[in-house]
Amino acid sequence: MLRGALMTITERLLHIESKYDLNTYEVDGFHPWTYTRFLIWRDISYTQAMPKEYDWKSPSAFIRNTFDVLRMPFRRCIPNVRNPLDICFVCSGRRLLSNGVYESRTTDDIAEVFHNSITLEHPYGYKHFFPAKTENLYYSDRILLGGTISGMICRFFKKKLKRKLYKRFTLAFESPLRELYSNDENKICKAIDRMILFYFMYKPLYKMYDKFLSAVQPKLLVEDVHYRIDTMVLNEVAKIKNIPVIELAHGMISDKLPMYNYSLSSEIKPFPDYLFVFSDFVIDTLSAPIPRDQVIPVGYPYFERQINLFKNSSIKTPNEKIIIFLSQPSITIGFDKLATKVQNIIASKGWKVVFKLHPREFDRWREDYPLLVESDVEVIDNPQTHLYELFVKCTALVGVNSTSIYEGIGFGLNAFIYNLPGSEDLNAVCNEGLAIKISCYEDLCEALLAEQRNDFCATDALWKPNALYNMSNEIKRILNK
Repeated sequence: MLRGALMTITERLLHIESKYDLNTYEVDGFHPWTYTRFLIWRDISYTQAMPKEYDWKSPSAFIRNTFDVLRMPFRRCIPNVRNPLDICFVCSGRRLLSNGVYESRTTDDIAEVFHNSITLEHPYGYKHFFPAKTENLYYSDRILLGGTISGMICRFFKKKLKRKLYKRFTLAFESPLRELYSNDENKICKAIDRMILFYFMYKPLYKMYDKFLSAVQPKLLVEDVHYRIDTMVLNEVAKIKNIPVIELAHGMISDKLPMYNYSLSSEIKPFPDYLFVFSDFVIDTLSAPIPRDQVIPVGYPYFERQINLFKNSSIKTPNEKIIIFLSQPSITIGFDKLATKVQNIIASKGWKVVFKLHPREFDRWREDYPLLVESDVEVIDNPQTHLYELFVKCTALVGVNSTSIYEGIGFGLNAFIYNLPGSEDLNAVCNEGLAIKISCYEDLCEALLAEQRNDFCATDALWKPNALYNMSNEIKRILNK
């Protein structure tokens, strides 16, 4: 493992959690480090604060969500299941608009194969998208709201226990947090405060999910994001009830992401029993706390379906040359400057620059990317414009470590990886010759003006073919164990 300044953020986190044996620390069955490690990593990784609507303790978002939940039809929150289910699908609530309905990229395709199932959807940014394509859809909002309110009430009234927990958590985590946060007192206090809140939320959520699983009696859980607090608690309850849990990769998984890599190789209670990934590409680099043969390459049904839909599309204008910049909240520094400089140089050569925002950047991009406001760069700041439609029109892409880079490679785009922190996630892709690392706008412009073009292909190295068939067969095998 690398040391010092050469360490990635994830390597630092894994080194520190191993050094202090953080994953084994528990209080009353609750593992504070395991439940907050991803949020700690995100705090360090992201170059700016998350929007208020995603803040775990934003009062305005919480109050707004409370009223939305109370208005939600009761039948959409409490499933009325007469017979045991084969599968309960669990999705994050992040959806894309397609043909007038919002669909889940991870669970909708496979849920249509298994009819004796329901889908439980968590809120995404304190909201849901309507109308949804998913059948037999229910929402976890009342469970999450109940756990949050119970946790807040307990934290407020059980002041003696709160003080005791603060001392215990400070003793256990102050030193590792100081190393991770570079002695930032404010961030250390917030991290410990978050652990205390999650401690108080844990038992109420556990009881409610125990009741939920007893009611629907699924043979299997299939989810897309295991590292949310609500899904982690659900996974723990499922293990007690001997219900296997499968996670479907919702993005490219690598050894640089802490959600799938732990310093402890033994069981992590909230971690799924199986991990379905897009291909063999990154399996050998992972340190997932499950047996190697339970990390299974299956492909990505949604991507395969969409690429077949778009590959014969006639929406691309002949001789049009477009490069798309794939933005994300963790790489804001310098990305707008790169896009505007490239636009200024290559526009006269017939090229166009498109800057595709991450959904979490839609509302604030003018403040985060002031250079783009006055530039000729086209900014995509709405969910109606389909990413794959843009890929069909484009010739090249540039990004840092987004899953969309892999998808763009599947569409045959020339891929360029901007050398910012996090770009090391794509080192293996660059080593395979599927993308090129660039460090400055001059390198990018030179490569673009060379006008090389890849053939259209869904690269098998990154995407295992026959995805829906593979996934359904593996799920049936696990169901029949």
